[in-house]
Amino acid sequence: MSKEIHKIINELNKKNFKIALKLCEEYTENKDLHILNNLKGIIYINLKDTIRAIEYFKKSINYKENYLEAYANLANSYFSIKNIAKSIEIIKKGLSYDEKNPNLNFNLGFFFSENFQYQEAIKQYQKVIKLDHNKEMAFNNIGNIYLNEKNYFKARENFLECLKLNSSNYLTINNLIRSLILKRDFIQAAKYQKISDKLKIKNSIYFINKSELLFFQKKYEEAIIILEKFCEKYKENVDAHISLSLIYSNLGKFEKSYKLIEDIYKLNSHDTNLNLVQSMNLLKKGNFKDGWKLYDKSLQIKNNYYSQIPFWKGEDLNKKKNISV
Repeated sequence: MSKEIHKIINELNKKNFKIALKLCEEYTENKDLHILNNLKGIIYINLKDTIRAIEYFKKSINYKENYLEAYANLANSYFSIKNIAKSIEIIKKGLSYDEKNPNLNFNLGFFFSENFQYQEAIKQYQKVIKLDHNKEMAFNNIGNIYLNEKNYFKARENFLECLKLNSSNYLTINNLIRSLILKRDFIQAAKYQKISDKLKIKNSIYFINKSELLFFQKKYEEAIIILEKFCEKYKENVDAHISLSLIYSNLGKFEKSYKLIEDIYKLNSHDTNLNLVQSMNLLKKGNFKDGWKLYDKSLQIKNNYYSQIPFWKGEDLNKKKNISV
């Protein structure tokens, strides 16, 4: 790799994207052009220009058809514009050059799961586990697939396998608690909640879990305060609003429940779960025409159950990982 390419990578790592792009434009050598175009694609991703990024990732592959980093980046770019089918197609093509590439196999599993091809996703993640790579992430994501399918026993089984590898994985601990709450195993959920309380990083599922456990322990005011504060801070978090709405409703505070959902619905009118809850609220109010219309709409929208539950894409838990170079 030439000194000029190293200079570009150095500026990229410093997040000096415009300087890096200028260095790319000044590059005159006739070698490492696949790397150069891949880097230009990464620069445009960071400059929020996905279409141009896709153009350069394709050029990179044209210069070197088995350059797997470009396949990974190209697939991620298509995913960012919600063309998951294209992401799957690109990853499969990359795997035709190296069928045991662990990163591409992991990415294919992730894209399958996002495309609701759950059985294919599980097979891919199991392949990753057999390759002895990203096992922790793969077990977490298999658990989430089973959680989406409401198979809480299998979800728990895979989350525990993940925790055998890293007992302080906050994503998986909170996902495990979620599965136990949905399974109505509150004793075990409370046990793991104590572990989660001690962890430094708190994600949205942590607050939902904690609030719901307090509710089931009949500590209603504490449960409400936690989610009210969270929803005030994160006004577009659908699952937290739905959880708080259900708590209000169970306590007979129907008007508060309705208003909360109406407000979040204005910001997230394409979410399946939100459409379903809003349709139920309209039906309860006697607005059958709009209620049934919205219910039908909810059946036509696809998004994962508990959409905020994190599928692990492979990023460092303490810092975000840059796209492949």
